Amino acid sequence: MKTPVLDMSGQKFGRLTVLSLIGSKPTRWLCQCSCGNTKIVRRGDLTTGKTLSCGCLKREILIKRTTVHGLRHENKRLYNIWLCMRQRCHNSKIPEYKNYGGRGITVCKEWDNYAQFHDWALSNGYLPNLTIERINVNDGYYPDNCTWKTIQEQQMNRTTARMITIDGVTKHLTEWADEVGLYCSTITNRIDYKGWDEKRAVFTPSLHSSWKRRVKANENKPVQNTFFD
Repeated sequence: MKTPVLDMSGQKFGRLTVLSLIGSKPTRWLCQCSCGNTKIVRRGDLTTGKTLSCGCLKREILIKRTTVHGLRHENKRLYNIWLCMRQRCHNSKIPEYKNYGGRGITVCKEWDNYAQFHDWALSNGYLPNLTIERINVNDGYYPDNCTWKTIQEQQMNRTTARMITIDGVTKHLTEWADEVGLYCSTITNRIDYKGWDEKRAVFTPSLHSSWKRRVKANENKPVQNTFFD
Protein backbone atom coordinates (compact mmCIF):
# COMPACT_ATOMS: atom_id res chain seq x y z
CA MET A 1 0.00 0.00 0.00
CA LYS A 2 1.40 3.37 -1.00
CA THR A 3 2.15 5.69 1.89
CA PRO A 4 0.11 8.89 1.57
CA VAL A 5 2.07 12.10 1.07
CA LEU A 6 2.18 14.27 4.17
CA ASP A 7 0.79 17.62 3.11
CA MET A 8 3.10 20.42 4.22
CA SER A 9 1.08 23.20 2.59
CA GLY A 10 0.72 26.22 4.83
CA GLN A 11 3.59 25.27 7.14
CA LYS A 12 6.23 27.91 7.86
CA PHE A 13 9.96 27.40 8.05
CA GLY A 14 11.85 30.57 8.84
CA ARG A 15 10.80 33.08 6.19
CA LEU A 16 9.33 30.40 3.93
CA THR A 17 5.69 29.37 3.71
CA VAL A 18 5.02 26.08 1.89
CA LEU A 19 2.58 26.49 -1.02
CA SER A 20 2.37 23.13 -2.75
CA LEU A 21 4.10 19.88 -3.64
CA ILE A 22 6.14 19.76 -6.84
CA GLY A 23 5.74 16.40 -8.58
CA SER A 24 4.47 13.16 -7.12
CA LYS A 25 7.21 12.48 -4.59
CA PRO A 26 7.17 14.33 -1.22
CA THR A 27 10.69 15.70 -1.67
CA ARG A 28 10.32 19.05 -3.41
CA TRP A 29 7.99 21.82 -2.31
CA LEU A 30 7.17 25.22 -3.73
CA CYS A 31 7.59 27.88 -1.06
CA GLN A 32 7.00 31.59 -0.86
CA CYS A 33 9.47 33.78 1.03
CA SER A 34 8.34 36.70 3.17
CA CYS A 35 10.20 38.99 0.76
CA GLY A 36 7.82 37.89 -2.03
CA ASN A 37 10.06 35.51 -3.97
CA THR A 38 9.26 31.84 -4.52
CA LYS A 39 11.68 28.94 -4.26
CA ILE A 40 11.55 25.18 -4.66
CA VAL A 41 13.05 23.54 -1.60
CA ARG A 42 13.74 19.94 -0.63
CA ARG A 43 11.63 18.66 2.25
CA GLY A 44 14.68 17.70 4.33
CA ASP A 45 16.21 21.16 3.93
CA LEU A 46 13.01 22.68 5.31
CA THR A 47 12.56 20.36 8.27
CA THR A 48 16.22 20.50 9.34
CA GLY A 49 16.39 24.28 9.08
CA LYS A 50 19.04 24.21 6.36
CA THR A 51 16.95 26.51 4.16
CA LEU A 52 15.04 29.34 5.85
CA SER A 53 14.57 31.82 3.02
CA CYS A 54 14.84 32.26 -0.73
CA GLY A 55 18.40 33.47 -0.17
CA CYS A 56 17.56 36.97 1.06
CA LEU A 57 18.46 36.13 4.68
CA LYS A 58 21.97 35.05 3.70
CA ARG A 59 22.42 38.22 1.63
CA GLU A 60 21.29 40.42 4.52
CA ILE A 61 23.75 38.76 6.91
CA LEU A 62 26.55 39.20 4.38
CA ILE A 63 25.70 42.88 3.87
CA LYS A 64 25.60 43.42 7.62
CA ARG A 65 29.02 41.83 8.08
CA THR A 66 30.45 43.83 5.19
CA THR A 67 29.00 47.05 6.60
CA VAL A 68 30.56 46.49 10.03
CA HIS A 69 33.86 45.54 8.41
CA GLY A 70 33.77 48.76 6.38
CA LEU A 71 33.04 50.87 9.46
CA ARG A 72 35.96 49.24 11.22
CA HIS A 73 38.37 50.42 8.54
CA GLU A 74 36.67 53.78 8.17
CA ASN A 75 37.51 54.77 11.76
CA LYS A 76 40.09 52.42 13.27
CA ARG A 77 40.47 54.50 16.45
CA LEU A 78 36.76 54.35 17.28
CA TYR A 79 36.69 50.64 16.49
CA ASN A 80 39.61 50.07 18.87
CA ILE A 81 37.81 52.04 21.61
CA TRP A 82 34.81 49.73 21.16
CA LEU A 83 37.02 46.64 21.12
CA CYS A 84 38.96 47.65 24.25
CA MET A 85 35.73 48.53 26.07
CA ARG A 86 34.42 45.02 25.47
CA GLN A 87 37.74 43.42 26.35
CA ARG A 88 37.85 45.18 29.73
CA CYS A 89 34.40 43.86 30.57
CA HIS A 90 34.52 40.37 29.06
CA ASN A 91 38.10 39.11 28.92
CA SER A 92 39.19 37.88 32.36
CA LYS A 93 42.72 37.21 31.08
CA ILE A 94 43.71 40.88 30.75
CA PRO A 95 44.90 42.97 33.76
CA GLU A 96 42.21 45.65 33.31
CA TYR A 97 39.39 43.11 33.77
CA LYS A 98 39.56 43.23 37.58
CA ASN A 99 38.56 46.92 37.53
CA TYR A 100 35.74 46.45 35.03
CA GLY A 101 34.15 43.05 34.36
CA GLY A 102 35.59 41.78 37.62
CA ARG A 103 33.51 44.26 39.59
CA GLY A 104 30.34 43.93 37.53
CA ILE A 105 30.85 46.54 34.82
CA THR A 106 29.14 45.35 31.62
CA VAL A 107 28.50 46.51 28.05
CA CYS A 108 24.85 46.81 27.01
CA LYS A 109 23.45 44.34 24.45
CA GLU A 110 22.85 47.17 21.98
CA TRP A 111 26.60 47.79 21.78
CA ASP A 112 27.41 44.18 20.99
CA ASN A 113 26.83 45.50 17.48
CA TYR A 114 29.70 47.82 16.50
CA ALA A 115 27.57 49.62 13.90
CA GLN A 116 25.16 50.76 16.61
CA PHE A 117 28.01 51.91 18.86
CA HIS A 118 29.56 53.73 15.87
CA ASP A 119 26.30 55.59 15.14
CA TRP A 120 25.82 56.53 18.80
CA ALA A 121 29.39 57.82 19.08
CA LEU A 122 29.17 60.08 16.02
CA SER A 123 25.81 61.42 17.17
CA ASN A 124 27.00 62.16 20.71
CA GLY A 125 30.13 64.23 20.41
CA TYR A 126 32.89 61.79 19.47
CA LEU A 127 36.10 63.49 18.28
CA PRO A 128 39.53 61.98 17.55
CA ASN A 129 41.03 63.53 20.71
CA LEU A 130 38.33 62.19 23.06
CA THR A 131 37.87 58.89 24.88
CA ILE A 132 34.75 57.22 26.23
CA GLU A 133 33.87 57.75 29.90
CA ARG A 134 31.12 56.40 32.13
CA ILE A 135 29.21 59.14 33.95
CA ASN A 136 28.56 56.82 36.89
CA VAL A 137 31.84 54.94 37.34
CA ASN A 138 30.05 52.14 39.19
CA ASP A 139 27.65 51.47 36.33
CA GLY A 140 28.12 49.88 32.91
CA TYR A 141 28.63 51.03 29.35
CA TYR A 142 25.33 52.08 27.78
CA PRO A 143 24.16 55.24 25.94
CA ASP A 144 22.71 57.13 28.92
CA ASN A 145 25.78 56.48 31.08
CA CYS A 146 28.52 57.34 28.61
CA THR A 147 30.02 60.53 27.25
CA TRP A 148 33.22 61.68 25.53
CA LYS A 149 36.03 63.37 27.46
CA THR A 150 39.68 64.29 26.99
CA ILE A 151 42.22 62.07 28.74
CA GLN A 152 42.96 64.88 31.21
CA GLU A 153 39.26 65.24 32.06
CA GLN A 154 39.04 61.49 32.61
CA GLN A 155 42.00 61.52 34.96
CA MET A 156 40.37 64.29 36.96
CA ASN A 157 37.14 62.30 37.28
CA ARG A 158 38.70 59.05 38.47
CA THR A 159 37.86 57.79 41.94
CA THR A 160 41.61 57.98 42.68
CA ALA A 161 41.90 61.59 41.47
CA ARG A 162 43.85 63.80 43.87
CA MET A 163 42.02 66.95 44.83
CA ILE A 164 43.75 69.78 46.70
CA THR A 165 41.94 72.53 48.62
CA ILE A 166 43.73 75.83 49.27
CA ASP A 167 41.97 78.74 50.96
CA GLY A 168 38.60 77.18 50.24
CA VAL A 169 39.31 76.55 46.54
CA THR A 170 39.34 72.88 45.47
CA LYS A 171 41.05 71.86 42.25
CA HIS A 172 42.57 68.75 40.79
CA LEU A 173 46.31 68.32 41.27
CA THR A 174 46.94 68.78 37.55
CA GLU A 175 45.03 72.07 37.53
CA TRP A 176 47.14 73.49 40.36
CA ALA A 177 50.33 72.25 38.69
CA ASP A 178 49.45 73.90 35.39
CA GLU A 179 48.45 77.12 37.13
CA VAL A 180 51.74 77.58 38.99
CA GLY A 181 54.04 75.97 36.44
CA LEU A 182 55.14 72.97 38.51
CA TYR A 183 55.15 69.25 37.87
CA CYS A 184 52.48 67.16 39.61
CA SER A 185 55.29 64.97 40.97
CA THR A 186 57.00 68.01 42.48
CA ILE A 187 53.85 68.91 44.42
CA THR A 188 53.13 65.34 45.56
CA ASN A 189 56.76 64.80 46.63
CA ARG A 190 56.61 67.96 48.73
CA ILE A 191 53.39 66.85 50.43
CA ASP A 192 53.96 63.10 50.75
CA TYR A 193 57.68 62.91 51.42
CA LYS A 194 58.70 66.32 52.78
CA GLY A 195 55.59 66.87 54.86
CA TRP A 196 54.79 70.31 53.44
CA ASP A 197 51.26 71.66 53.75
CA GLU A 198 49.32 71.84 50.48
CA LYS A 199 49.48 75.64 50.10
CA ARG A 200 53.24 75.75 50.56
CA ALA A 201 53.71 72.74 48.26
CA VAL A 202 51.73 74.37 45.45
CA PHE A 203 52.85 77.99 45.68
CA THR A 204 56.53 77.67 46.52
CA PRO A 205 58.43 78.27 43.26
CA SER A 206 60.81 75.60 42.11
CA LEU A 207 64.36 76.33 41.09
CA HIS A 208 63.57 74.38 37.96
CA SER A 209 59.99 75.54 37.33
CA SER A 210 61.09 77.43 34.22
CA TRP A 211 62.34 74.11 32.83
CA LYS A 212 58.76 72.85 32.53
CA ARG A 213 57.79 75.85 30.45
CA ARG A 214 60.79 75.29 28.19
CA VAL A 215 59.77 71.67 27.71
CA LYS A 216 56.26 72.72 26.69
CA ALA A 217 57.69 75.15 24.18
CA ASN A 218 60.08 72.53 22.82
CA GLU A 219 58.10 69.30 23.15
CA ASN A 220 59.89 67.59 20.30
CA LYS A 221 63.38 68.22 21.63
CA PRO A 222 65.02 65.54 23.81
CA VAL A 223 65.27 66.25 27.53
CA GLN A 224 68.55 65.28 29.20
CA ASN A 225 67.73 65.58 32.92
CA THR A 226 64.69 65.68 35.20
CA PHE A 227 64.81 67.57 38.47
CA PHE A 228 62.46 67.40 41.41
CA ASP A 229 62.29 69.37 44.64
